[in-house]
Amino acid sequence: MPEAIPFPPPAARLERRRILNDTTIRSLKPPSSGRVDYFDDLTPGLSLRVTSKNARSWTVFIGTRTVDRSA
Repeated sequence: MPEAIPFPPPAARLERRRILNDTTIRSLKPPSSGRVDYFDDLTPGLSLRVTSKNARSWTVFIGTRTVDRSA
């Protein structure tokens, strides 16, 4: 099984939130090392990962809400 990627702390995630459109995506510079996830403000769960070699990949985080109806 692959190793889990640590989830960044909330403060670090907020710094990387923006509206991901053609202009902002083209302006993103690759980090000096590792990778950075940029989260979209308009589409919850959508992020663009940029690596130090300028590889770019999209990620969509999905989840389900469970409601406890046992009461």
